[in-house]
Amino acid sequence: MVRGTYIHGLFDRAGFRRAWLNRIRLRRGLPPVDIERSERFTQRLRKELDRWADHLNNHLNVDLLFGRPS
Repeated sequence: MVRGTYIHGLFDRAGFRRAWLNRIRLRRGLPPVDIERSERFTQRLRKELDRWADHLNNHLNVDLLFGRPS
């Protein structure tokens, strides 16, 4: 079974993501994901996104990319 969405950021909220995944996990007979594991994932994701944003900022003219005056 596959589920997806075009709603950007829907799964960024740890509480929503955990509740959604836990409903699926419980139907499959799996234990729920605990809040600590979910929060660690969120922190790791944010750290990686910040690292990627810093990389782009260092190697691209971000102002030009977004149409802002330099």
